[in-house]
Amino acid sequence: HRLLDNPQLRRTMGESGRRVVLESFTPEVIGRRLAEALDDVLQEHTSS
Repeated sequence: HRLLDNPQLRRTMGESGRRVVLESFTPEVIGRRLAEALDDVLQEHTSS
């Protein structure tokens, strides 16, 4: 029940989680990851 009893911990964890999402799921990051995944698929397809 640490989170229930500690508003500061809840706030800190929430802010940290929000920051991770905002940094990890930008259109640029998603686009780069998608391009890398597509490149991997194409590499596997063309090398077999």
